[in-house]
Amino acid sequence: MFPACRTFYSGRAHEFSKAGRLYHFNRSRIEDVAAHGARVFVHKGLATRAYNRNRFFLWRDGPGRESNSYMADKSWNRYIFASDFDQTLTFNDSGYVLAELVGISTEEFERKAKGMAKINLVQQGAELAYLLLHDPEFKAKVRKEHLREVGKRIRLKGDIKLLYQLLDAGIDGHQFDFYVLSAAPVEVILSALEDIVPPDHIFGTEFRYKPSGEIDTIVRATAGYGKVAVLNHLLLQQVAGPDHVIYTGDGSSDIHVMLHINSRDGLTIAVSESPDVSQIAKRTVLSSSALAVLAPILEEVAGWERSRIRGFFEANGMLIQEWQRVRTDWLTVRPAPEPAETPVEPAVPGLAGEGS
Repeated sequence: MFPACRTFYSGRAHEFSKAGRLYHFNRSRIEDVAAHGARVFVHKGLATRAYNRNRFFLWRDGPGRESNSYMADKSWNRYIFASDFDQTLTFNDSGYVLAELVGISTEEFERKAKGMAKINLVQQGAELAYLLLHDPEFKAKVRKEHLREVGKRIRLKGDIKLLYQLLDAGIDGHQFDFYVLSAAPVEVILSALEDIVPPDHIFGTEFRYKPSGEIDTIVRATAGYGKVAVLNHLLLQQVAGPDHVIYTGDGSSDIHVMLHINSRDGLTIAVSESPDVSQIAKRTVLSSSALAVLAPILEEVAGWERSRIRGFFEANGMLIQEWQRVRTDWLTVRPAPEPAETPVEPAVPGLAGEGS
């Protein structure tokens, strides 16, 4: 066993430095260029693509995690990165996938969900949870195993695992704890993000089930203001300041939490052009890759310029092919109503000539 020590990786010619001395990595052995004969611990993960960071340093202190930061001797700035699930980390909505799986037409599901949203019966985003509890057709057909199957079938956006790895490793002295906050059933999210995001970092709508697998009651719905409640709990648990929160979402169920974060100087990122959130979020990013949200994070949090961000993506095996920034103004224009004519009151006889 090598002793626990700190190592740095420069990304150039496989060179390492330790305590001011330079080491050269030659296949399976390490040569002490300064001929001091000291031993250095090299983490096996350095060989993987996710850790091949040209122009950036990797460091390891004892059994801790690696970082692509060259600010290893500075204390970490800790942030909470929270993401919605449906249409934020996925291309489609879990409700539509579930309806198709159990033989309910997507048109029927959409009609019922929009009907509840219109009468404001439940928190925005909790329409599926209400249907699973109270709609006779959904209640009769859906079982716990169906929710797990939806997670296997739903289409995820690309590079979610790499996004998690990079945020977890830390960037330029900033540490990010990755969480998922969604109104989707937690079984769906756990199944979809298995081996990508740890289960204890996933918060979705939770149900109690009967022995048959039928949904019995609801434990918690992480929708609307429910996301704010979970986020406040995480802030207390992680001992992070309210301005050290980053949230990304796509629709109306994210309005409450985005307004809450904005009021406390956090960073909100919309991943759709929906006016529900694009007018509220501080930044909007449109991409088929989940990794794209790193661009505004590195700009707003780490203060990096575009050239450095491009270099960071390339160092991790990704290429920013297009990066267009436009400002979108949402206007509704319609004809103005015709001005109403002001009625002329009839003159009162005998008053016209008074005072003349």
